Amino acid sequence: MKIAFYRFFIVTVILFYGNYSHSQINDFQIWAGVIIKKDFTKKTSIQLDEQIRFFENVSRIKQFYTEATIEYQLNKHIDFSGNYRFIQQNEKSFFETMHRLSINVAVKQKISKFIFSLRSRYQKEFYPAWFYYENPLDPDQYLRNKLTIETKLIKKLDTYLSTEIYYQLDNPQGNIFDKARYETGLNYKINKKKYLNVFFMLQKQINVTKADADYILGVNYKIKI
Repeated sequence: MKIAFYRFFIVTVILFYGNYSHSQINDFQIWAGVIIKKDFTKKTSIQLDEQIRFFENVSRIKQFYTEATIEYQLNKHIDFSGNYRFIQQNEKSFFETMHRLSINVAVKQKISKFIFSLRSRYQKEFYPAWFYYENPLDPDQYLRNKLTIETKLIKKLDTYLSTEIYYQLDNPQGNIFDKARYETGLNYKINKKKYLNVFFMLQKQINVTKADADYILGVNYKIKI
């Protein structure tokens, strides 16, 4: 089964390269964050994320945000969660405040040595009035579906592959799929309460003539309290 996983990894790398060769605008970014999680019961938890993102080949801050999440695990296969994100977004000469609300449902199943999960997310963003005036066709509501395959490499180290696609919900000219993400990463268990996540992601516009492609190196440090 792990041979099949590595074959899937190779195919993913090829897709990354293929997307790179056809993209018009490319950027290298770094995303970094600290995540704190607290379990209140066996089924309920809250999480706080602090993130910073650099863009334009890591020369400028793209955004930084604080996100609060509450999660409820219905059973070992299904869980529900809700997020609120407070965003400071770089608008060239200043940072603009934005807000995001999300509702998620995730389903997972273990098959042999692999864990398959599918997460569906409804996302609503709230922009300042000037943004809507200057970008009347930019949607602020999305449906995002993410498929992840995860497996254990050694005792404390897991690896995963994921793909996510964005579907517009409020484009006045007609809703389309307009963004895709492809990600591969490692999760390392430092101890019972501390974890390290390192990943590489391709984020790409789709269904446009000149697509932006972002090549992202990310690291997250997670603490359970």
